[in-house]
Amino acid sequence: STMSSGNNGFVKDIKIERIDDVSVLSTFYCGNGEMDDFIQAKENGLESFMKSKTDISTYVAKIEHDVVAFFSIRESTLELDEDDKEDMVMGISSKPDIAYKNPSYLSEKVFKALEISYFAVHKDKQKQGIGFALLNVIKEYAIRKIEDCQFIMVGAYHSHDHSAVDFYSKFGFTKHTPTPIEDVWPMYYVIYPHYQE
Repeated sequence: STMSSGNNGFVKDIKIERIDDVSVLSTFYCGNGEMDDFIQAKENGLESFMKSKTDISTYVAKIEHDVVAFFSIRESTLELDEDDKEDMVMGISSKPDIAYKNPSYLSEKVFKALEISYFAVHKDKQKQGIGFALLNVIKEYAIRKIEDCQFIMVGAYHSHDHSAVDFYSKFGFTKHTPTPIEDVWPMYYVIYPHYQE
């Protein structure tokens, strides 16, 4: 199946295709050693992950015939604790528009979300707007395919030599925990944020 990305500013048309095996990524490297090892690993890598997790869909993004990025997504749920909700009420972090129209919305503990399990842009194609273009495609997918979905979640890779936290923050993601958990920083994004006047 193909998702369309239209023309995202200066990003040329990106074609997005769902994949069932990783052979199309055999020459794909994002430049993060751990992630590249995971993508290329025959055992306990992306291939076994895709086979074992039937609820996850993996897509490649191509410009012409070159794979420029890939991502894996699945329907999930986001748990918000009282601190998260307090931050939303205080305006420290953005909250879904629906919570303004219906204040009891935040009394729930668990919310429908789309989870980005893996996301990587080819090392030669980074800093060209492709990542943000794809996050917008993922957002559109969440809006169209998951009823009442208000959030996108990601575990942003975060280690001493490489961090994706700034990338996601610039797009509008909020840190979900005060510190990273091992080499991942859980973050979430509000699909329909309400901006206070």
